[in-house]
Amino acid sequence: MRYMSIFLLSILAALACSHAHATDLTVKCNAPTTNTDGSPIASSATIGFNVYGGMQGTNPLPLLTNPPLSTCQRTATNVNIGVICYAVSAVETINGVSSESAQTTPICTTVPPPTPSAPSGATVTVSVPGTANTIYILEKSLDALVMVPAGTVPAGTVCDPSQAVTNKGSTYDLVPRSAVTWSGNVKSLTAFAKCS
Repeated sequence: MRYMSIFLLSILAALACSHAHATDLTVKCNAPTTNTDGSPIASSATIGFNVYGGMQGTNPLPLLTNPPLSTCQRTATNVNIGVICYAVSAVETINGVSSESAQTTPICTTVPPPTPSAPSGATVTVSVPGTANTIYILEKSLDALVMVPAGTVPAGTVCDPSQAVTNKGSTYDLVPRSAVTWSGNVKSLTAFAKCS
């Protein structure tokens, strides 16, 4: 009996960002349109797909689908780290089952080790525990910007290092204005402190 030639195979690696850092691989291929003798596949035919796969160097690749899939797509979840190879073949079911087509040339993809997520919830606080810490306001001077002491904030005040000012080699992070005890009448819209 005639059998089909199957075409392109592709592997799509979808790295799932879950706590398990699982990697899912989806194997897709284009369905054949002709038999190996060049004759068209009957419109009433049903085509099934066998997917073979394993770690690189596995020969032969073991069959992963039984019975054949009705569509040429299969997703494997929680795939092991390493180089994974897949191949596909097709069978036609009309008046019985045709011979299995030749397997496609295996296509391989590398599954990398997971990259841990960055920790969250880290905070930066004013640096000297147990004492009030000086806050500074940024003022303009002739040809310069200067940090002028203007009050205090309690130790443990959360700073915002994404809004920092560097002056004369020292870095000052933004602190919440609501936490400031002002030492005079000048009350700037922003306040900065040396934080750790």
